[in-house]
Amino acid sequence: MISNVDLEAVSPRPSDWLALSGEYTGRCRAEFSNPKGTIEGDVRATFDESGDLEIVMTVDSLECPDRDLKFGLDEFLSGESPTPHGTGFTMGTSGDFKNPCESLEIKTQVGELWAKEKILYWLREISLSFEVKGRTICFKPLRPIYDSNSGGSPAYWVIPLFNYFSEFCPQCGPLDNHALRIFKTPTIPPDVIEPDCSILRLKANSRNRLIVFTFNNGLGFIEALPDYEERERKFLEGPTRLGVTSVMIGEVGQHSIDPDQLEDWFPFDFVSLLGLSSGNQVGAPWFEFRTVDGQLVRRVHLDLGKPNYLKGIRSINELVHRGTGALLSLTESSRHWKQSYFRVALKQLLTSGLNGFPIEDQMSHLFRALDALRMTFVPPRMIQDPRLSDASRKIVEDAMTQTLSELKSHRQAEGVRKDSPEAKALERIEQMMKNATKIDEGFGKGVLALMKFPEFALCDGDVVLKHGEAKPWPGNRSWPQALSRYRGIVMHQGYFDFRAGDDLSIIEMFWMARHLHDIVVRMILKMLGYQGTYQPSVLDVSAQIPLDWVTPDTSPSKLGYSR
Repeated sequence: MISNVDLEAVSPRPSDWLALSGEYTGRCRAEFSNPKGTIEGDVRATFDESGDLEIVMTVDSLECPDRDLKFGLDEFLSGESPTPHGTGFTMGTSGDFKNPCESLEIKTQVGELWAKEKILYWLREISLSFEVKGRTICFKPLRPIYDSNSGGSPAYWVIPLFNYFSEFCPQCGPLDNHALRIFKTPTIPPDVIEPDCSILRLKANSRNRLIVFTFNNGLGFIEALPDYEERERKFLEGPTRLGVTSVMIGEVGQHSIDPDQLEDWFPFDFVSLLGLSSGNQVGAPWFEFRTVDGQLVRRVHLDLGKPNYLKGIRSINELVHRGTGALLSLTESSRHWKQSYFRVALKQLLTSGLNGFPIEDQMSHLFRALDALRMTFVPPRMIQDPRLSDASRKIVEDAMTQTLSELKSHRQAEGVRKDSPEAKALERIEQMMKNATKIDEGFGKGVLALMKFPEFALCDGDVVLKHGEAKPWPGNRSWPQALSRYRGIVMHQGYFDFRAGDDLSIIEMFWMARHLHDIVVRMILKMLGYQGTYQPSVLDVSAQIPLDWVTPDTSPSKLGYSR
């Protein structure tokens, strides 16, 4: 029993540095380009947890040095010129605002909110007097940025996470009292002895639960919000579909936070990777940069996705695999990270695994993910059409050779320029003629080749080919032939007609989709260099399985094929 120390003295208490809503009030100046001029006035800009930023200016002055405005603010914003009519002027009242807003500056007592280019705006009311003063304008910049007057240097980046759910495991170490911890770890008084000290240590670390990763040669972490359990309950019971549940923090290092340089280093795609591990799409309302002691330097109001919560196929369970931190840590050393094919494959994979989507949609997204990888690693090959006999092939090739010769003579006689549209059309026709006896090897065979690519080295192809020999797919098809057929149906017809006959089975489609999902998951993880365990998509019970668990001798039933 503890006699000298109160447990409350070492109870972790939440910090309040993270604001999920706020406002900027002060003076606003907006610059326009056609006609050139400026509008100024008082402004109130508010944002909430969803990330929506509403900027409303009450106008008190308008300057347009290049034009004598006949219709005041309406004329200025419309970008139109009034037309003389009798002793006066007329102007259309379409309500379109075509004068581009080039910049927006809001000066507050503690900082400045600014934006450049791609700034939408609209008047909140209609005025028949064409007055300027007192009118209100709403602005919607694409990427507004708030800079505080703190004067500190950025040390950490901060991303509040939409819809991220995980098992935050106990962690003790250098992050215990990080400036941006939601729950810092209280210090145990030095004069406490055992067994009281052990009990107090457990209490002090009761909220020391994180997902830790490395980034920019420093430690980063993800931590749940103080009311995480309540937020999770609202998601699972249905009323909530979008909300911040946790926050991710990493080091800036020597990188610049200039907006034009963020794409080179900022981990925008971490939210997609977190979706892979958690099984649902993750986003963010904005991101911030803060000093070493946690003071705000900059807040960038650029949302990184606002997905409605849908539970999906989860690939990593922190309690079982402890793999999320490893995934995030591996990104900087992967040659595939930030590449377009990787981003596309990852995002298509996430969408394919969400619950409630029709089987056609699931497969469509999986096919797109596989196409992105296939085109990168094993581009489609043209092979001789096996349906043609040698004699038929020779007749076709001889005819094509003759025709190609005639086309070449035509080009020379007509003087067709090499860079002309006609030349390009003829080149396309000639290429088709050269391949007249060939066909694409097919999507299914392409996926088999992709699985055999050395970086992946998946043995699933051996298993499904062997299974297809013993139990062919409908129509006496092999696995690659069936896969090509299903892709053709989904991408061209758009739906599976399960009522038309026994040629298609919803159960068969379901398990093939699950298997394809698992294949792409393993490819994504291998591209990152992940060597831990994961949760196979084809298993409905929690398991701790290595990526190379499929061997040529694996039973097809373990991949979902039980026909």
